[in-house]
Amino acid sequence: GIIAVSVRPEHFRDYYERISRALADSISLIRSDGEFLARYPSRGNEPLQLTPGNNLLPAIQSSAQSGFITAVSQIDGIERRIGYRRVPGYPVYVTTGIETATMWRDLWLRMGQLLAFGLPATLGLFAISLLALRRTRSFHAEVERREMAEAALKQAQRLEAVGHLTGGVAH
Repeated sequence: GIIAVSVRPEHFRDYYERISRALADSISLIRSDGEFLARYPSRGNEPLQLTPGNNLLPAIQSSAQSGFITAVSQIDGIERRIGYRRVPGYPVYVTTGIETATMWRDLWLRMGQLLAFGLPATLGLFAISLLALRRTRSFHAEVERREMAEAALKQAQRLEAVGHLTGGVAH
C-alpha cells in the first residue's frame, strides 16, 4: 500500500502569517532548487523562484544544513537577516527573516533604556567616588599636618632637653 499526504501551499501561507506576527516578519518554505513552496508575505498565488543574484540561493544549493545571511528580499525589497535550516531527509529549507531596520531600531531602543537607567547610576557612583576622594585627600592632609606638628614638638622637646642639660652643666 501507499500512503500519500497532500497539503495546499495556502495552508502554509496562512499558518506562516499567523505565527509571523510573534516571531519574524517573513517566513518561507523553499526547495533546494530555489523555488518557494510557501512564503509570507507573498505576491499572491504565483510561484516564486529565488533569483540567481540572491545570497540565499548559493547557500541552499551548496547543501548547507543551516546558517544566517543578510539579503534584500526580491519580493518587497526589504533588507532582512535570514536564518535558514534544512528539513532533515528532504530537499526543503525553512527560512525566517527579520528586517535589519527593525533589529537596529530594537537595539537602539534597548540601549536607550539601559542608558536611561545606567547613566544616572553611573553619574551617582562617579559623584560618590569624587566625594570620597576629596574626603580622603582632606583626611590625608590633616594627618600630614598633625605629623609635622608632632615632629616639630619632638624637636622642640629635644632642644629643651639639650638646653636643660647645657644649663645644668654650666651651673
